[in-house]
Amino acid sequence: MPIPLHGSKSCRDGDARYVNHRQLLSPLFLPPLLHRRLSHPARCRSIGRQRSTRPCVHMQTASRVLIVGGTGRMGASTAVHLVRTCMEGAVEVRVDIGGRNAAHGHDALRRIRRRLGPGLESIAHAFVPIDVTWSPDQLAKCVESYDLVLHTAGPFQRYRGPLTARLLDACVRAGVRYQDVCDDLEHATYAREALFDRAEAAGVVACVSTGAFPGLSNLMAAEGMEQLRERDARAETNSWVDFSYFTAGTGGAGPTILSATLLLLAQPALCVVQDTEQRRRAWSDPRLVDFGEAIGHRRPVYLLNLPEVRTVHRTLGVRNVSARFGTAPSLWNWTMASMARALPPSVIRQRADQIARLGSPLIRTVDRFVGTRTGVRVDCMRQAEHAPRASVCSLLFCHDRLEGCVGETAAAMAYALLFPDAVPPRTAHRPGVWYPEELFATAEARWALFEMGVRSGFRFTIDYDERELPGDATG
Repeated sequence: MPIPLHGSKSCRDGDARYVNHRQLLSPLFLPPLLHRRLSHPARCRSIGRQRSTRPCVHMQTASRVLIVGGTGRMGASTAVHLVRTCMEGAVEVRVDIGGRNAAHGHDALRRIRRRLGPGLESIAHAFVPIDVTWSPDQLAKCVESYDLVLHTAGPFQRYRGPLTARLLDACVRAGVRYQDVCDDLEHATYAREALFDRAEAAGVVACVSTGAFPGLSNLMAAEGMEQLRERDARAETNSWVDFSYFTAGTGGAGPTILSATLLLLAQPALCVVQDTEQRRRAWSDPRLVDFGEAIGHRRPVYLLNLPEVRTVHRTLGVRNVSARFGTAPSLWNWTMASMARALPPSVIRQRADQIARLGSPLIRTVDRFVGTRTGVRVDCMRQAEHAPRASVCSLLFCHDRLEGCVGETAAAMAYALLFPDAVPPRTAHRPGVWYPEELFATAEARWALFEMGVRSGFRFTIDYDERELPGDATG
């Protein structure tokens, strides 16, 4: 059975705290319609395209940001959205893009400047040669003049051994703030656990896994669990978070997302069941999920090895966690499942980049037919003491393009890292290496980031329901 989105049994006629989402979310293509139904009156405000109400931050000099991997689609999108976010906040920023290929770098700069338009072209300042395989000392010298280094050069699954979190290591040495859009469990865990003490001692603030999923999805899980715990003060006996993601084709992100997905096929998927980590075959245990009318009510998603499974278990105290991903057309899902079953992980790891490159013409053609839409759904469930059913808070975000979704989310968190006094709670961040749900732990901080990071999406909703108790996180 597909997981339902609407039809909350907790909606009551005449209660001003609740809104009928069936009425709100039609017709299908309203201007960006972003609404939430919350019981906390301080949070009952809508999100949409509106003038910024963030306080101005007066700077004597422009903050310097280096986007490593800025020659790619994700990095370029992040650069564009970071400039626009800073302009709305009336702060100056200078963005350089870093990469290995100078020709590609200058082409990317021209594309970024065209997207920024007249008056903003000079903010996308220069191309900087950089390679994350350089020694930590070389990297530290390269980044030492920046206020923030934002690592978007994926897929992160290829950084293993001494390359794991090497750029973060260099930023700690140089005393520079760091951020990445890592979607690799090993990379994120190593960064958080192995480098936290050194970053704290050096006074460096770092935040890992700040893209759409993980990243935005982590904040959605934190908000959902907090809402459930506020609504019922009884002791908690069990809890679940199910992450479900969908991207049509490559979501406009090109071969990089295909390469990353192939590399994830070579890793057993982590699930947390009753506080115990378990491993299951990648792209297995399919589930039909409702992503709404614009994306589909019965989209199949499959288990993948993603870092938010571990981070949400450890940071939010959720006892059962799983993450699933699906794509369109269905042929891609079938192909991924077949590869996960038939090919040894070593072969997939060796051939992932080659398959992605060879498949690029077909991928571009398919993208034109299936579109680029992206859906992020987070189902939070909580069982209170003596409760026969689980309370459910389901959060759904939809965007027209994956690259735009990642760019906006990463830019919002970069803005918060650069200017902590402009984002609630308006206090300096504690040094260390953090996951998004740790660094932005308050509801006010999360909603400030939601307002900056999801406003060009066409749907952001929160719904409540009750459900029979699931057997485990992956059932």
